[in-house]
Amino acid sequence: MPIPDQQLPEGYAIRCFRPDDWDDLVELAAATNAAFKRGNFHQPGEIHTWVTAPSYRNDLDLVAIAPDGSIAAFCTMWYDERNGHGKLEPVGTHPDHQRRGLASAVMYEAMRRVKALGGKSVGVETGAAMAANHLYESVGLELFDYDDECWKELVVR
Repeated sequence: MPIPDQQLPEGYAIRCFRPDDWDDLVELAAATNAAFKRGNFHQPGEIHTWVTAPSYRNDLDLVAIAPDGSIAAFCTMWYDERNGHGKLEPVGTHPDHQRRGLASAVMYEAMRRVKALGGKSVGVETGAAMAANHLYESVGLELFDYDDECWKELVVR
């Protein structure tokens, strides 16, 4: 399945997350907590530590920005160059912005970027009865074990 271009709703834009910008850290913490219904589970400082991981790439850490400037959706793609595999974690949309195609738009953009790097596949961990499974299937990830991961082969042409 090719990686389609997806139009964003009017006023929305995709850009890289800015881990050294306190406002972005606060916004991403709020969006993550709201998307996963976790109260104040994620804090800005904790999110900032994620970017110190050896496999973190800022060019693969994407956010959809709402017309008001807030982070509406997010997806971080972790990329293993040696194996040509990307892993989506986390992916989510703030409840105020759901059902607008924002999560799939940031996932498609991350997939395009991994493919441009020579990547061969992408995956995401999931479980049975997860509401997000419909989203993962809609972007071409094939569920092969509900207690494991979903994958998509990226055809390099």
